[in-house]
Amino acid sequence: IQGQSGLYTLIVSNIATASATGPITVTDTLNANLSFVSGSGGGFSCSAVGQLVTCTNPSAMGPLGSAVINLVVNVSAAAPASITNTASVACACLESNTGNNASNTDTVSVAANITALVTLDLSGIATSRLGVSSGTVTITNNTASPFSGPIHLVFSNLPAGVTVISPSGATGGNSYLTQVGSLAPGASITITTRFNNPARGAVSYTPIILSGTL
Repeated sequence: IQGQSGLYTLIVSNIATASATGPITVTDTLNANLSFVSGSGGGFSCSAVGQLVTCTNPSAMGPLGSAVINLVVNVSAAAPASITNTASVACACLESNTGNNASNTDTVSVAANITALVTLDLSGIATSRLGVSSGTVTITNNTASPFSGPIHLVFSNLPAGVTVISPSGATGGNSYLTQVGSLAPGASITITTRFNNPARGAVSYTPIILSGTL
């Protein structure tokens, strides 16, 4: 998502029947729209100089062994709709086949945060005696350009104990509802919101509007 953090999972495998002598080094040149935050896992520690990320494990990797590196990045607010990434690995060992030391090119979708480009009309939220709160959110495109669908309404900062009923998914720990289709200039869509609210307290949240694939 534009302006938020993302996670790459890098899997390093020794497919040989002999140990791979350490140190083992993984390198990953990040797209210009990404910046390094942190990386670790499987005995690897990571650092970056500019866009070049280097992860090193000083130890050997046993036959048919593997390790998982979690690489956290920040995504630029101006990132395009998709970003590609490729990593490679090397070891201080004699390899009979170096043709498999580079990963496949991974292409990920980047959703656009369009919250500042739309008008939001949140209706009052009514709560039933059964502890279900309901309302609507109308989203209007204030720009001269269409927003590619689908459109997602993300619920940030919900009160404790309040959960979204039948969410489309979750991102960054927050549930969201999805409206299929794009949003033309000047057009509006209305999304009905329903929450489990056992305490029947006031329901408030910070709406975040995203467009594109999550």
